[in-house]
Amino acid sequence: MPIAFTHLLSGIIIIGAYFIAKKPRCFPLLAVGLAAFLLPDIDPLLYWEQYMASLILPSSFADLFLGLFGPRPPSCLHMWIFPAAIALSAAVMRSKGNRLWQYAALFTIGWAVHLALDGVLIF
Repeated sequence: MPIAFTHLLSGIIIIGAYFIAKKPRCFPLLAVGLAAFLLPDIDPLLYWEQYMASLILPSSFADLFLGLFGPRPPSCLHMWIFPAAIALSAAVMRSKGNRLWQYAALFTIGWAVHLALDGVLIF
């Protein structure tokens, strides 16, 4: 499992690229997008152990890459069903002309990238 900083850094890069490409003028869209990259890591709080504090900030440059894409079983919020369901709702919202579909789409991207970085294997 990569450290939380890695998820935040990947979120900043991806959401930053989106904002450069689309030039939206909506700060909440940025905040929601960045939150999605970190949200699945709320579930380790249910079984917190002292060593997990070292998984928040890097202590070396190598820490940014250790554990990336390392296979792991899904747990609570680390399941692919959540981003899949949000992607489906984003598609439905867009087809109905609801402007909130962008929030759901960015949330899906953030959650899916988080799971990919964590190496979650199954749905």
